[in-house]
Amino acid sequence: MPIKSKEIKTFSKSLIIFVLILIALDWGIGSLLRHYFFTQKSGLQHRINYTINKTNADLLIIGSSRATYHYNALNLEKGMHLSSYNCGIHGNGIVSHNAVLSCILERYIPKIVILDINKNELTTDTDSYDRLSYLLPYYKQHPELGKVLELRSKYEKIKLFSQTYPFNSLLIQILYGNMELPKGSEDKDVKGYLSLKSKWNQPIVNDTNNLKGILDQNKINAFKKFIFECKKLNIKLYIFVSPFYAKSNGNGKSIEYVSGFAKKNDIPFVNHYQDSLFMNNPEYFNDIEHLNQQGSEIYTESIYKYILSDLKKKSH
Repeated sequence: MPIKSKEIKTFSKSLIIFVLILIALDWGIGSLLRHYFFTQKSGLQHRINYTINKTNADLLIIGSSRATYHYNALNLEKGMHLSSYNCGIHGNGIVSHNAVLSCILERYIPKIVILDINKNELTTDTDSYDRLSYLLPYYKQHPELGKVLELRSKYEKIKLFSQTYPFNSLLIQILYGNMELPKGSEDKDVKGYLSLKSKWNQPIVNDTNNLKGILDQNKINAFKKFIFECKKLNIKLYIFVSPFYAKSNGNGKSIEYVSGFAKKNDIPFVNHYQDSLFMNNPEYFNDIEHLNQQGSEIYTESIYKYILSDLKKKSH
């Protein structure tokens, strides 16, 4: 029995109403989530918001969680007499760091940037692209992030027509970030810096992971762009590999590439990956990848003394 024209019209009308309701819900819920996303007062997303949209510090530390825990921004500020902010973002690498720097440079130009490099910074790792999802809420403000987000999937720009998509799985973080943290909370940062309190008491292990993998061209391109942007804008860039508690037979492909490229471009590079001062003192670590508060204070002091010495040398 043929479907009547009236039934087709009724179905089409119902479908249109249903789609419009979905769009209205998406926009309404998305707008609400966006509002509270950008009003967070604490936590990782709050620090990222502050990094991208607010900081105007003279000295910035950019890197992963190792940057967050290893560079005490307050001590750098006191030691160098320059306002400082730690822009470390947990679990992210050079593609993320370059994107963050690009957003910051739209607002202002810092005097000094410290880039903390991981031992596997430039090697292939698919998870590193998945973790770029934290940039999704900023696409509306910074459309240039589209090229970076497309490294996750070529459909990212289409998905971003949805207003709720950028905040998928962030509801708990948004609620937590809008709460007032109790005094002494581990998530309470000081100028972006977080401290770890535990002391590592396990024997040192052999690290072979840094010698594995192949270099990722996207990451190499992001690293080069990071350096060239700093050079173009006369930002004093310092690249460090901070301490790691493990023995290794070599530096690995990433560190070797960074070292060579930095040297060619006259960028100061210091490798503390196998630094004996820290490898001989496990009590400076919280775990094999992260210094605790005691270790970070010792490390931070060595960093600002190195930078001050380098600046003094160049001024002469």
